[in-house]
Formats: sequence, C-alpha cells, structure tokens
Amino acid sequence: MIISKFIISCAAVNSLVVYLCDLLELILIQQPKGAYNFYVRGDGTMQISIRELEELTRKAVASYDYRDEEIEIISDCMLFAQLRDNNQGVVKLIDKGIPKDPNAGQIEIVKETPISVQINGNKNHAMLVVGKAVAIVKEKAAKTGFALAGTFNTNTSSGAIGYYASRLAQAGLIGFAFGRSP
Repeated sequence: MIISKFIISCAAVNSLVVYLCDLLELILIQQPKGAYNFYVRGDGTMQISIRELEELTRKAVASYDYRDEEIEIISDCMLFAQLRDNNQGVVKLIDKGIPKDPNAGQIEIVKETPISVQINGNKNHAMLVVGKAVAIVKEKAAKTGFALAGTFNTNTSSGAIGYYASRLAQAGLIGFAFGRSP
C-alpha cells in the first residue's frame, strides 16, 4: 500500500499550519499558485501529501544553512517521527527551530575499538551525531558481529530514537537505541 496523503494531527497543529503557511510565503514566493496542495480540515488537522511534506521539511531545514547531507539526515529523522505521530517530527521546526550552534566544531571520534566508538558531537545537531554513530555501528557489526557507540556533547534532541534502531534493523541487525536528557 502506498500512502500519498498524510494527516497531521498533533497538539501543535495550529502552530504547524501557521509555520507551513509562513514557510510557503518565505521560501516558495516564486512558485506558481497551487504549487502546493494542503488544507486545514474542519477538525483542525491539516492534510498534505507526503511528497509535499518531505519537500517543505527539507526546505525548512535548509533555511538553517545545513549542508545537503545534513539536511537529508535531519529531515529523514523528523519525517520518520511525523509519519508515526511522534512528537519528534516537523513540529520541532516551530518556534526556535533547529539552528546550528555557532560554537559547533567537527564531530570527532574520541575513543575507538574494533567493536565500539565514543563520539564527541562538539555541539553539532544530535541527529547528525547519532546518525554518524549508527553508520559506524553498522560497519563494525558487519565485521565483528557486535558493536556499540556512545555520543556526548550534542546540540538539540536526537529526535525519534526509534529512527536509529530502524536503520540498524534495515541493515539486518538487532539494534537498541537509548537516549537521555540533560
């Protein structure tokens, strides 16, 4: 079954609708009328095609000056959450949004063994840091049969933690993902 429409029904739907309308005005001002097709239903939910939600999410993330690869990682994690009615989805783009930390440095591996890695996020977006950890874990587990990673010093929430476990499962691995708040 292919789902082509998505109904957003979260507590912040009114803010989300305002945000998406503002986003359309700011980013898509040059687009022909009717280029995007979404509407607010009588019950306060909004209906938008998944393709359009993906496109708008990527444009919103891009507005924070993330690189193309970073936009894909952050957007995929947010859309994973949004399509599961998780509060870690595109609603994160409301209010302060997800700006880069001006003090962010390079993501760096602090310690590494054949089966483990410890990663200092150096104030980078947590979705990027945990995404890197998952990529390393997949590589190590393919070689050794087991791997684990730890991250620290990130900026923002890692988003829907199930996203990372699902990426491991897609690689044929059994994955556990844990998060903590400061």
